[in-house]
Amino acid sequence: MTDNKMMLLHPLIHKWMYKKGFKELRHIQKEAITPILEQKKDVIISASTASGKTEAAFFPIFTYIANNKKQGLRVLCISPLRALINDQAERLQDIAFNFNFNVVPWHSDISHHKKEKFIHNNCEILIITPESLESLLMNFEPWFREAILNIDYIVIDEYHSFMGQSRGIQLQSQLCRIENILKRKIVRIAISATFSNLAHVANELRDNQSLDNFAFITPDNTSSKTRFDVQVRGYTNDGKITDKDDSGLLMAYYQVSSDIFRLLRGSSNLVFTNTKSVSESISSFLQTLSNKYHVPNEFFPHHASLSKDTREALEKRLQDGKIPTTAICTATLELGIDISDVNTVFQIDEPLSVSALRQRIGRSGRRTNNPSLRIFIVEDTSDVYLQSLSLKNLCEKTISSMAVISLLLQKWYEPPEVKSYHLSTLVQQILSVIIANNGASASLLYSILCKNGAFKDISQDLFAKVLRSLASNKLIMQMNTGELVLDLEAEKLTENFDFLSVFKKDLEYSIDFKGTQLGKIPFTNNRLKEGSTFVFSGKSWIVIFINNKTKTIGVKQFNGIAENISFGGEKGVLHTALRQEMFKIYTTGKYLPCANNTAVLNIQRGIQTFKELGLDKRSLIEVSDCIALFPWLGDKELLTIKLMLAREHISSNIVQSHIEIESKSLENLKAAVSAILCTKNLKATDLVNSKICDICFEKFDKYLTSELQILNYAHTMLRVDAALAFFKKLAKEL
Repeated sequence: MTDNKMMLLHPLIHKWMYKKGFKELRHIQKEAITPILEQKKDVIISASTASGKTEAAFFPIFTYIANNKKQGLRVLCISPLRALINDQAERLQDIAFNFNFNVVPWHSDISHHKKEKFIHNNCEILIITPESLESLLMNFEPWFREAILNIDYIVIDEYHSFMGQSRGIQLQSQLCRIENILKRKIVRIAISATFSNLAHVANELRDNQSLDNFAFITPDNTSSKTRFDVQVRGYTNDGKITDKDDSGLLMAYYQVSSDIFRLLRGSSNLVFTNTKSVSESISSFLQTLSNKYHVPNEFFPHHASLSKDTREALEKRLQDGKIPTTAICTATLELGIDISDVNTVFQIDEPLSVSALRQRIGRSGRRTNNPSLRIFIVEDTSDVYLQSLSLKNLCEKTISSMAVISLLLQKWYEPPEVKSYHLSTLVQQILSVIIANNGASASLLYSILCKNGAFKDISQDLFAKVLRSLASNKLIMQMNTGELVLDLEAEKLTENFDFLSVFKKDLEYSIDFKGTQLGKIPFTNNRLKEGSTFVFSGKSWIVIFINNKTKTIGVKQFNGIAENISFGGEKGVLHTALRQEMFKIYTTGKYLPCANNTAVLNIQRGIQTFKELGLDKRSLIEVSDCIALFPWLGDKELLTIKLMLAREHISSNIVQSHIEIESKSLENLKAAVSAILCTKNLKATDLVNSKICDICFEKFDKYLTSELQILNYAHTMLRVDAALAFFKKLAKEL
């Protein structure tokens, strides 16, 4: 420990490292010390999972606050998930104990008693979700204003998960509001394993700033190689099994479950799914297999709809590592939580983003430094949405998976989306600021939220329209003094805990089993009634009563095959770069040598079909009673193309990576394309059709006028320039 940079750290950090057996700092830990201690720049730390990013941030932070003693909160750490916060709090408290510092986790699962203890006692480090931070800013403003007077750092963990999202703009607004209260800048430190364009990250972290105002901490060349053991395992619903079971789960997934049971028993693993429904179904079948073979069950679901006790019990079991345990999970275990003994990460179905897959891979190989990934891909030839067998033979799911792995090896990750207006989140922030200030003028609101805040794309005219819309919905009203205060509807809205989050959720009912809450499920999506059966927490249940007043579903265990339920809101948005990487695989016939025999057959079948259809030379084909368009663009671009066609009275469906048009001739399509290209000054708002689009797609959109909803939807979801470029190309083919 003779390194010069090491000597800048507090002696208690040296002592802690010696006790833990750490002989030296890693590269990023050395490089982060000076900029964090100097406090002249915001800091972005980008390195792989388990590379010591948390310590890179907090070693110098602990040093600074120990050397500069002040009362009150010194560090605000913001994290996206409750499980991650619990894990971080435990890890940081282990270091903080040496300094006699308090680390407090704060989220919806933390008891009121523990929160009260924090409010009435000194705490140096608070780890919190954006939703709980919203509550502090809104409901505890006088106390919070005093508590943060001496704050030195704001640390944002897993920052990529916020970028470009509604939750991210909420967080940006909160940070601006805190700095507005203090009338000074606070050093912001962003941490993640999946930053590819650091300039994008810097602009998201603090916009309109020169890159010279940021310190970028990245691994050295020798430690930044992307290495992991990966295999894509293919499954084909080839006609021997053509139906779905009573739960709606494809029968081929039973073979996937059987392989998981055979391969994973006796070890600890994470099996990721794209939806809660698949997580539940796979877990249920694995528990059935355990019962069948009279062995202890090692397979358990993990997702946000399960109760706190259920989730934390599984997390503890994984962290203890004493008993073989496999979690069948969604993104809830994707980030940060330290599960050191996980052997392998498995992914069921095609990964929906490169960033997410990178995070998931990082959950394994922490001790051996050799992350391991297995991807299970079922090609379903019985998919009713595919109009032609030839299109099914493209095996788009398998090719997509290979494309994601290829981009991952290239260290490409999805950039943040082009900023949208985020009017829904603006509605929430307006009401929150009014509550925090016991009323506010329109000019003050605009200054805090737009001029000096996160909503810089909002003009004064647009902001005024939003305020008028809120007034017409009885959310705000203007006093004789000119101040805006809450109206009756807003008082009801803001009293609800759900107001604190910006993401939209369906009406949920609690599941009650003998007085114990198992979790919550969206009720409106599932049409449950007495006698209905469903899978939840990996088990089968039958409904014995439904109490609409208390929003409770009473259940008892069911021994038969139960139905699969919908949790809603589970689809990802694929990026253009992924589709273009797929096109590259199809055209070159080159793919990574990481597929098993069945997956190889599916890939080769897909490539052969692609060439037989001539898709290497054209983007339009006619098959059966369908015209198929292959733009090789992202989901938002495909949606824009679909809406442009709809404007010319041509209905179409987006199916995986392409668009299918039914019962229309090429002449009709040619005329539509010509009309699209001849339209002058076509704007995204011209395309929004409420019969096709859910323009009220974000949580607080319903409080906006139709004009504002259309504007918000168009700005967020549509990409006109890319769609027009495709139609110009298509016109040449026609």
